[in-house]
Amino acid sequence: MNTKKLFLRNRFWIILLTVLFCIQNITGQIYKLDYFDLICDELPLNARTISKKADIGSYIYHFQVGGISFEQTARPSTELINKKISLDYIDNKLIIHIGNQKFYPELPAWQLAPIAEFSDSGTHSAFTLYGNNIDAGMNIPFLYHPAFIDNLVGLRLFQADILLPRYNPKKVLKEILAFSIESTIDQSRKNGQSENDIYLSFKSLLESFGTENVTMNNYKESYINLLSQLFENFMPVENNLAGMWNLPKKDNEYIYEKSETKFLPRDKSNLIQIEKELSDEASNVLIEIFKKYTRNYLKQSPENAIQNLTEFINQIFQNSEFQNFYILTDWNRPVTFYIRDNQLQIDSNPWYLFSALDPIAQKVDLLTEASELYNKKWSLLKAYNPAVITVVENVAKWSAFFRYVKQNNPESWNKFMDKMNILKDHIPFIPTPIDYKLNEQSTH
Repeated sequence: MNTKKLFLRNRFWIILLTVLFCIQNITGQIYKLDYFDLICDELPLNARTISKKADIGSYIYHFQVGGISFEQTARPSTELINKKISLDYIDNKLIIHIGNQKFYPELPAWQLAPIAEFSDSGTHSAFTLYGNNIDAGMNIPFLYHPAFIDNLVGLRLFQADILLPRYNPKKVLKEILAFSIESTIDQSRKNGQSENDIYLSFKSLLESFGTENVTMNNYKESYINLLSQLFENFMPVENNLAGMWNLPKKDNEYIYEKSETKFLPRDKSNLIQIEKELSDEASNVLIEIFKKYTRNYLKQSPENAIQNLTEFINQIFQNSEFQNFYILTDWNRPVTFYIRDNQLQIDSNPWYLFSALDPIAQKVDLLTEASELYNKKWSLLKAYNPAVITVVENVAKWSAFFRYVKQNNPESWNKFMDKMNILKDHIPFIPTPIDYKLNEQSTH
Protein backbone atom coordinates (compact mmCIF):
# COMPACT_ATOMS: atom_id res chain seq x y z
CA MET A 1 0.00 0.00 0.00
CA ASN A 2 1.47 3.41 -0.89
CA THR A 3 2.11 6.00 1.81
CA LYS A 4 -0.61 8.39 0.61
CA LYS A 5 -3.34 5.76 0.78
CA LEU A 6 -2.09 4.63 4.18
CA PHE A 7 -2.34 8.20 5.46
CA LEU A 8 -5.82 8.68 4.03
CA ARG A 9 -7.08 5.51 5.63
CA ASN A 10 -5.71 6.56 9.02
CA ARG A 11 -6.64 10.22 8.89
CA PHE A 12 -9.20 9.99 11.71
CA TRP A 13 -6.67 8.49 14.13
CA ILE A 14 -3.99 11.00 13.15
CA ILE A 15 -6.40 13.87 13.85
CA LEU A 16 -7.53 12.28 17.13
CA LEU A 17 -3.96 11.79 18.38
CA THR A 18 -3.09 15.34 17.34
CA VAL A 19 -6.06 16.76 19.25
CA LEU A 20 -5.19 14.71 22.34
CA PHE A 21 -1.60 15.92 22.19
CA CYS A 22 -2.74 19.53 21.90
CA ILE A 23 -5.11 19.19 24.85
CA GLN A 24 -2.29 17.88 27.04
CA ASN A 25 -0.14 20.90 26.17
CA ILE A 26 -2.71 23.68 26.52
CA THR A 27 -2.74 25.77 29.66
CA GLY A 28 -4.77 28.78 28.50
CA GLN A 29 -8.13 29.99 29.74
CA ILE A 30 -11.27 27.93 29.27
CA TYR A 31 -14.86 28.78 28.33
CA LYS A 32 -17.74 26.46 29.13
CA LEU A 33 -20.29 25.38 26.55
CA ASP A 34 -22.38 22.83 28.43
CA TYR A 35 -20.52 19.52 28.06
CA PHE A 36 -17.55 21.15 26.34
CA ASP A 37 -14.56 23.12 27.55
CA LEU A 38 -13.47 25.62 24.90
CA ILE A 39 -9.74 26.06 25.27
CA CYS A 40 -7.98 29.30 24.41
CA ASP A 41 -4.25 29.92 24.41
CA GLU A 42 -1.91 32.66 23.28
CA LEU A 43 -0.35 31.00 20.27
CA PRO A 44 1.48 33.05 17.62
CA LEU A 45 -0.93 34.66 15.19
CA ASN A 46 0.37 32.75 12.18
CA ALA A 47 -0.31 29.48 14.02
CA ARG A 48 -4.01 30.33 14.37
CA THR A 49 -4.88 31.88 11.02
CA ILE A 50 -5.94 30.67 7.60
CA SER A 51 -5.95 32.63 4.35
CA LYS A 52 -7.47 30.57 1.56
CA LYS A 53 -9.76 31.13 -1.37
CA ALA A 54 -12.68 28.73 -1.44
CA ASP A 55 -12.47 25.83 -3.88
CA ILE A 56 -15.74 23.98 -3.34
CA GLY A 57 -15.76 20.62 -5.09
CA SER A 58 -11.98 20.18 -4.87
CA TYR A 59 -11.00 17.09 -2.91
CA ILE A 60 -7.92 18.78 -1.45
CA TYR A 61 -9.94 21.77 -0.27
CA HIS A 62 -12.62 19.65 1.41
CA PHE A 63 -10.06 17.28 2.91
CA GLN A 64 -7.54 19.84 4.16
CA VAL A 65 -9.66 22.95 4.80
CA GLY A 66 -13.47 22.61 4.72
CA GLY A 67 -14.99 24.52 7.62
CA ILE A 68 -16.69 27.83 6.83
CA SER A 69 -16.19 29.96 3.74
CA PHE A 70 -17.99 32.86 2.07
CA GLU A 71 -17.03 33.75 -1.49
CA GLN A 72 -19.93 35.58 -3.14
CA THR A 73 -19.84 39.11 -4.53
CA ALA A 74 -23.28 40.69 -4.39
CA ARG A 75 -25.21 41.62 -7.53
CA PRO A 76 -27.37 44.76 -7.75
CA SER A 77 -30.94 44.75 -8.96
CA THR A 78 -31.54 46.16 -12.43
CA GLU A 79 -32.45 49.63 -11.17
CA LEU A 80 -29.23 49.85 -9.10
CA ILE A 81 -26.72 48.66 -11.71
CA ASN A 82 -25.55 52.17 -12.68
CA LYS A 83 -25.94 53.75 -9.23
CA LYS A 84 -22.79 54.86 -7.45
CA ILE A 85 -22.42 53.28 -4.03
CA SER A 86 -20.15 54.59 -1.29
CA LEU A 87 -19.66 53.81 2.39
CA ASP A 88 -18.90 55.83 5.50
CA TYR A 89 -18.80 55.39 9.26
CA ILE A 90 -19.82 58.43 11.31
CA ASP A 91 -20.99 58.68 14.94
CA ASN A 92 -20.79 54.90 15.37
CA LYS A 93 -23.10 54.27 12.42
CA LEU A 94 -22.55 52.59 9.07
CA ILE A 95 -23.78 54.89 6.28
CA ILE A 96 -24.43 53.63 2.76
CA HIS A 97 -24.91 56.11 -0.07
CA ILE A 98 -26.70 54.75 -3.15
CA GLY A 99 -27.24 57.50 -5.68
CA ASN A 100 -28.99 60.29 -3.76
CA GLN A 101 -30.27 57.99 -0.99
CA LYS A 102 -28.74 57.24 2.39
CA PHE A 103 -29.20 54.08 4.41
CA TYR A 104 -28.29 53.36 8.02
CA PRO A 105 -28.33 49.56 8.42
CA GLU A 106 -28.13 48.11 11.89
CA LEU A 107 -24.82 46.28 11.94
CA PRO A 108 -23.06 46.56 15.31
CA ALA A 109 -19.44 47.69 15.33
CA TRP A 110 -18.20 44.38 16.78
CA GLN A 111 -19.48 42.68 13.60
CA LEU A 112 -18.87 45.49 11.10
CA ALA A 113 -15.11 45.88 11.55
CA PRO A 114 -14.19 42.18 11.26
CA ILE A 115 -16.55 41.62 8.31
CA ALA A 116 -15.07 44.62 6.48
CA GLU A 117 -11.55 43.30 7.06
CA PHE A 118 -12.60 39.85 5.84
CA SER A 119 -14.15 41.36 2.70
CA ASP A 120 -11.01 43.38 1.99
CA SER A 121 -8.67 40.40 2.22
CA GLY A 122 -9.46 38.68 -1.07
CA THR A 123 -9.75 35.29 0.65
CA HIS A 124 -12.82 33.30 1.63
CA SER A 125 -12.06 30.77 4.39
CA ALA A 126 -13.44 32.05 7.68
CA PHE A 127 -12.84 29.11 10.03
CA THR A 128 -11.76 25.48 10.03
CA LEU A 129 -11.52 22.86 12.75
CA TYR A 130 -8.74 20.95 11.02
CA GLY A 131 -6.55 23.53 9.37
CA ASN A 132 -4.92 23.49 5.96
CA ASN A 133 -1.77 21.53 6.71
CA ILE A 134 -2.95 18.37 8.45
CA ASP A 135 -0.78 16.21 6.24
CA ALA A 136 2.34 17.96 7.56
CA GLY A 137 1.91 15.98 10.78
CA MET A 138 1.84 19.12 12.92
CA ASN A 139 -0.09 19.96 16.09
CA ILE A 140 -2.72 22.21 14.58
CA PRO A 141 -5.18 24.41 16.49
CA PHE A 142 -8.46 25.61 15.03
CA LEU A 143 -7.74 28.20 12.37
CA TYR A 144 -9.56 31.50 11.77
CA HIS A 145 -9.36 34.17 9.13
CA PRO A 146 -7.19 36.95 10.62
CA ALA A 147 -10.26 39.21 10.78
CA PHE A 148 -12.00 36.80 13.15
CA ILE A 149 -9.17 36.07 15.58
CA ASP A 150 -9.97 36.97 19.19
CA ASN A 151 -13.35 38.60 18.72
CA LEU A 152 -16.97 37.58 19.17
CA VAL A 153 -17.59 37.04 15.45
CA GLY A 154 -14.83 34.42 15.45
CA LEU A 155 -16.34 32.73 18.50
CA ARG A 156 -19.78 32.63 16.86
CA LEU A 157 -18.34 31.17 13.65
CA PHE A 158 -16.63 28.45 15.69
CA GLN A 159 -20.03 27.67 17.20
CA ALA A 160 -21.63 27.60 13.74
CA ASP A 161 -19.20 24.92 12.60
CA ILE A 162 -20.18 22.58 15.44
CA LEU A 163 -23.85 23.58 15.64
CA LEU A 164 -25.54 20.74 13.75
CA PRO A 165 -27.43 18.41 16.08
CA ARG A 166 -26.36 14.82 16.31
CA TYR A 167 -28.06 12.32 14.11
CA ASN A 168 -30.36 9.59 15.41
CA PRO A 169 -27.89 6.69 15.78
CA LYS A 170 -30.46 3.87 15.71
CA LYS A 171 -32.15 5.18 12.59
CA VAL A 172 -28.86 5.76 10.78
CA LEU A 173 -27.43 2.40 11.76
CA LYS A 174 -30.50 0.47 10.60
CA GLU A 175 -30.70 2.25 7.24
CA ILE A 176 -26.98 2.09 6.49
CA LEU A 177 -26.57 -1.59 7.30
CA ALA A 178 -29.63 -2.65 5.30
CA PHE A 179 -28.47 -0.64 2.29
CA SER A 180 -24.86 -1.81 2.54
CA ILE A 181 -25.57 -5.51 2.61
CA GLU A 182 -28.23 -5.42 -0.14
CA SER A 183 -25.96 -3.30 -2.37
CA THR A 184 -23.13 -5.75 -1.84
CA ILE A 185 -25.31 -8.74 -2.67
CA ASP A 186 -26.68 -7.02 -5.80
CA GLN A 187 -23.15 -6.25 -6.97
CA SER A 188 -22.09 -9.86 -6.37
CA ARG A 189 -25.04 -11.12 -8.42
CA LYS A 190 -24.05 -8.78 -11.26
CA ASN A 191 -20.59 -10.29 -11.11
CA GLY A 192 -22.11 -13.73 -11.80
CA GLN A 193 -21.95 -15.17 -8.31
CA SER A 194 -24.65 -17.66 -7.38
CA GLU A 195 -26.75 -17.32 -4.23
CA ASN A 196 -24.74 -20.13 -2.69
CA ASP A 197 -21.42 -18.45 -3.54
CA ILE A 198 -22.64 -15.23 -1.96
CA TYR A 199 -23.72 -17.09 1.14
CA LEU A 200 -20.39 -18.89 1.43
CA SER A 201 -18.46 -15.63 1.06
CA PHE A 202 -20.44 -14.01 3.86
CA LYS A 203 -20.17 -17.17 5.96
CA SER A 204 -16.39 -17.09 5.64
CA LEU A 205 -16.28 -13.40 6.52
CA LEU A 206 -18.56 -13.84 9.53
CA GLU A 207 -16.57 -16.78 10.85
CA SER A 208 -13.39 -14.71 10.57
CA PHE A 209 -15.02 -12.35 13.11
CA GLY A 210 -15.91 -15.27 15.38
CA THR A 211 -19.58 -15.63 14.40
CA GLU A 212 -20.84 -19.23 14.68
CA ASN A 213 -23.83 -21.18 13.33
CA VAL A 214 -24.10 -19.19 10.08
CA THR A 215 -26.71 -20.58 7.68
CA MET A 216 -28.23 -19.60 4.35
CA ASN A 217 -31.29 -18.37 6.23
CA ASN A 218 -29.55 -16.19 8.80
CA TYR A 219 -26.36 -14.85 7.19
CA LYS A 220 -27.82 -11.42 6.37
CA GLU A 221 -29.18 -11.00 9.88
CA SER A 222 -25.93 -12.29 11.35
CA TYR A 223 -23.90 -9.83 9.32
CA ILE A 224 -26.12 -6.92 10.31
CA ASN A 225 -25.82 -7.96 13.96
CA LEU A 226 -22.05 -8.09 13.63
CA LEU A 227 -21.90 -4.63 12.06
CA SER A 228 -24.29 -3.27 14.67
CA GLN A 229 -21.98 -4.38 17.45
CA LEU A 230 -19.01 -2.80 15.72
CA PHE A 231 -20.78 0.45 14.88
CA GLU A 232 -22.20 0.95 18.34
CA ASN A 233 -18.67 1.51 19.62
CA PHE A 234 -18.31 4.50 17.32
CA MET A 235 -21.76 6.10 17.31
CA PRO A 236 -23.13 8.43 19.98
CA VAL A 237 -25.50 6.97 22.51
CA GLU A 238 -27.36 10.22 23.10
CA ASN A 239 -29.49 12.11 20.62
CA ASN A 240 -28.32 15.62 21.45
CA LEU A 241 -25.29 17.85 21.03
CA ALA A 242 -24.84 19.09 24.56
CA GLY A 243 -27.36 21.89 24.25
CA MET A 244 -25.74 23.76 21.38
CA TRP A 245 -28.61 26.23 21.61
CA ASN A 246 -26.59 27.80 24.45
CA LEU A 247 -23.86 30.43 24.36
CA PRO A 248 -20.39 29.91 25.84
CA LYS A 249 -19.81 31.04 29.40
CA LYS A 250 -16.80 32.57 31.15
CA ASP A 251 -16.87 32.40 34.97
CA ASN A 252 -20.49 31.22 34.66
CA GLU A 253 -21.53 34.35 32.73
CA TYR A 254 -22.70 34.22 29.10
CA ILE A 255 -20.34 35.73 26.56
CA TYR A 256 -22.40 38.13 24.48
CA GLU A 257 -22.71 41.71 23.24
CA LYS A 258 -25.52 44.10 24.14
CA SER A 259 -27.12 43.64 20.71
CA GLU A 260 -27.43 39.90 21.48
CA THR A 261 -29.32 40.27 24.76
CA LYS A 262 -32.56 39.12 23.11
CA PHE A 263 -30.82 35.87 22.10
CA LEU A 264 -29.90 34.69 25.59
CA PRO A 265 -31.23 31.17 26.27
CA ARG A 266 -34.41 31.18 28.31
CA ASP A 267 -37.16 28.58 27.93
CA LYS A 268 -35.51 25.43 26.57
CA SER A 269 -38.59 23.21 26.34
CA ASN A 270 -39.34 24.17 22.73
CA LEU A 271 -35.65 23.90 21.82
CA ILE A 272 -35.62 20.21 22.68
CA GLN A 273 -38.35 19.60 20.11
CA ILE A 274 -36.48 21.70 17.53
CA GLU A 275 -33.35 19.66 18.15
CA LYS A 276 -35.26 16.43 17.60
CA GLU A 277 -36.59 17.65 14.25
CA LEU A 278 -33.16 18.83 13.14
CA SER A 279 -31.64 15.56 14.31
CA ASP A 280 -34.08 13.53 12.23
CA GLU A 281 -33.23 15.58 9.14
CA ALA A 282 -29.50 15.29 9.87
CA SER A 283 -29.99 11.52 10.06
CA ASN A 284 -31.53 11.48 6.58
CA VAL A 285 -28.58 13.41 5.18
CA LEU A 286 -26.04 11.17 6.88
CA ILE A 287 -27.74 8.10 5.44
CA GLU A 288 -27.35 9.56 1.94
CA ILE A 289 -23.68 10.29 2.64
CA PHE A 290 -22.96 6.74 3.73
CA LYS A 291 -24.85 5.36 0.76
CA LYS A 292 -22.42 7.31 -1.41
CA TYR A 293 -19.53 5.80 0.51
CA THR A 294 -20.94 2.33 -0.04
CA ARG A 295 -21.27 2.86 -3.79
CA ASN A 296 -17.75 4.28 -4.01
CA TYR A 297 -16.20 1.32 -2.26
CA LEU A 298 -18.13 -1.22 -4.26
CA LYS A 299 -16.87 0.42 -7.45
CA GLN A 300 -13.23 0.00 -6.50
CA SER A 301 -13.12 -3.66 -7.49
CA PRO A 302 -16.67 -4.91 -8.04
CA GLU A 303 -15.54 -8.50 -8.46
CA ASN A 304 -14.62 -8.48 -4.75
CA ALA A 305 -17.68 -6.67 -3.45
CA ILE A 306 -18.03 -8.67 -0.26
CA GLN A 307 -14.38 -8.30 0.67
CA ASN A 308 -14.63 -4.58 -0.09
CA LEU A 309 -17.45 -4.27 2.40
CA THR A 310 -14.96 -5.08 5.16
CA GLU A 311 -12.72 -2.28 3.90
CA PHE A 312 -15.79 -0.05 3.86
CA ILE A 313 -16.36 -0.82 7.55
CA ASN A 314 -12.81 0.28 8.39
CA GLN A 315 -13.17 3.47 6.38
CA ILE A 316 -16.54 4.36 7.83
CA PHE A 317 -15.12 4.06 11.35
CA GLN A 318 -12.51 6.64 10.45
CA ASN A 319 -15.18 9.02 9.12
CA SER A 320 -17.73 8.58 11.88
CA GLU A 321 -17.71 12.23 12.96
CA PHE A 322 -20.52 14.13 11.28
CA GLN A 323 -18.37 17.27 11.02
CA ASN A 324 -16.22 15.59 8.36
CA PHE A 325 -19.15 15.70 5.94
CA TYR A 326 -20.26 19.30 5.65
CA ILE A 327 -19.08 22.85 5.11
CA LEU A 328 -20.91 26.09 5.81
CA THR A 329 -20.73 28.24 2.70
CA ASP A 330 -22.49 30.55 0.27
CA TRP A 331 -21.19 28.58 -2.72
CA ASN A 332 -23.70 28.50 -5.57
CA ARG A 333 -25.94 30.90 -3.63
CA PRO A 334 -25.97 34.29 -5.42
CA VAL A 335 -26.36 37.37 -3.23
CA THR A 336 -28.52 40.23 -4.54
CA PHE A 337 -29.34 43.67 -3.20
CA TYR A 338 -32.16 46.09 -3.98
CA ILE A 339 -34.25 48.86 -2.44
CA ARG A 340 -37.74 48.11 -1.18
CA ASP A 341 -39.94 50.41 0.89
CA ASN A 342 -37.01 52.84 1.15
CA GLN A 343 -34.87 50.18 2.80
CA LEU A 344 -31.75 48.48 1.49
CA GLN A 345 -32.35 44.73 1.26
CA ILE A 346 -29.60 42.14 0.80
CA ASP A 347 -30.73 38.60 0.02
CA SER A 348 -28.18 35.98 1.03
CA ASN A 349 -28.71 32.27 1.65
CA PRO A 350 -25.72 30.55 3.25
CA TRP A 351 -26.14 26.84 3.70
CA TYR A 352 -24.64 23.71 5.16
CA LEU A 353 -23.38 21.84 2.11
CA PHE A 354 -22.95 18.10 2.65
CA SER A 355 -20.55 15.90 0.71
CA ALA A 356 -19.07 12.42 0.59
CA LEU A 357 -15.32 12.18 0.08
CA ASP A 358 -13.82 9.32 -1.90
CA PRO A 359 -10.22 9.10 -0.58
CA ILE A 360 -9.15 6.50 -3.14
CA ALA A 361 -10.33 8.35 -6.25
CA GLN A 362 -9.76 11.68 -4.44
CA LYS A 363 -13.16 12.94 -5.52
CA VAL A 364 -15.93 14.86 -3.81
CA ASP A 365 -19.59 14.05 -4.26
CA LEU A 366 -21.52 17.22 -3.42
CA LEU A 367 -24.90 16.12 -2.06
CA THR A 368 -26.80 19.21 -3.17
CA GLU A 369 -30.26 17.63 -3.08
CA ALA A 370 -29.83 16.32 0.46
CA SER A 371 -28.32 19.66 1.45
CA GLU A 372 -31.31 21.53 0.04
CA LEU A 373 -33.66 19.38 2.09
CA TYR A 374 -31.72 19.99 5.29
CA ASN A 375 -31.42 23.74 4.70
CA LYS A 376 -35.18 24.06 4.35
CA LYS A 377 -34.90 23.84 8.14
CA TRP A 378 -32.79 27.00 8.26
CA SER A 379 -35.48 28.90 10.18
CA LEU A 380 -35.40 26.12 12.78
CA LEU A 381 -31.62 26.42 12.99
CA LYS A 382 -32.03 30.12 13.61
CA ALA A 383 -34.62 29.47 16.31
CA TYR A 384 -32.27 26.86 17.75
CA ASN A 385 -29.40 29.33 18.15
CA PRO A 386 -30.31 32.83 16.90
CA ALA A 387 -27.09 34.46 18.10
CA VAL A 388 -24.93 32.14 16.02
CA ILE A 389 -27.07 32.03 12.87
CA THR A 390 -27.57 35.82 12.89
CA VAL A 391 -23.78 36.29 12.78
CA VAL A 392 -23.50 33.72 9.97
CA GLU A 393 -26.14 35.56 7.95
CA ASN A 394 -24.48 38.92 8.54
CA VAL A 395 -21.01 37.72 7.58
CA ALA A 396 -22.37 36.12 4.40
CA LYS A 397 -24.47 39.02 3.15
CA TRP A 398 -22.30 41.95 4.21
CA SER A 399 -19.05 40.45 2.96
CA ALA A 400 -20.73 39.92 -0.43
CA PHE A 401 -22.04 43.50 -0.47
CA PHE A 402 -18.71 44.97 0.63
CA ARG A 403 -16.88 43.07 -2.12
CA TYR A 404 -19.19 44.68 -4.66
CA VAL A 405 -18.46 48.17 -3.29
CA LYS A 406 -14.73 47.47 -3.25
CA GLN A 407 -14.82 46.40 -6.91
CA ASN A 408 -16.97 49.27 -8.12
CA ASN A 409 -15.83 52.19 -5.97
CA PRO A 410 -12.32 51.45 -4.71
CA GLU A 411 -11.67 55.05 -3.70
CA SER A 412 -14.63 55.10 -1.31
CA TRP A 413 -13.76 51.61 -0.11
CA ASN A 414 -10.18 52.54 0.79
CA LYS A 415 -11.33 55.56 2.82
CA PHE A 416 -13.93 53.39 4.55
CA MET A 417 -11.29 50.77 5.40
CA ASP A 418 -9.10 53.44 6.98
CA LYS A 419 -11.92 53.98 9.47
CA MET A 420 -12.52 50.25 9.89
CA ASN A 421 -8.87 49.65 10.75
CA ILE A 422 -9.21 52.17 13.57
CA LEU A 423 -12.55 50.71 14.68
CA LYS A 424 -11.11 47.18 14.79
CA ASP A 425 -8.79 48.23 17.62
CA HIS A 426 -11.78 49.25 19.74
CA ILE A 427 -14.00 46.18 19.54
CA PRO A 428 -13.96 43.84 22.56
CA PHE A 429 -11.13 41.33 22.84
CA ILE A 430 -12.63 37.84 23.18
CA PRO A 431 -10.15 34.96 22.86
CA THR A 432 -11.18 32.47 20.18
CA PRO A 433 -10.92 28.75 21.02
CA ILE A 434 -8.09 26.72 19.56
CA ASP A 435 -9.50 23.41 20.82
CA TYR A 436 -12.32 21.83 22.80
CA LYS A 437 -12.83 18.72 24.89
CA LEU A 438 -15.60 17.06 26.84
CA ASN A 439 -15.70 18.20 30.46
CA GLU A 440 -16.79 16.59 33.71
CA GLN A 441 -20.49 17.29 32.98
CA SER A 442 -20.44 15.05 29.93
CA THR A 443 -22.23 11.72 29.96
CA HIS A 444 -20.63 10.62 26.65
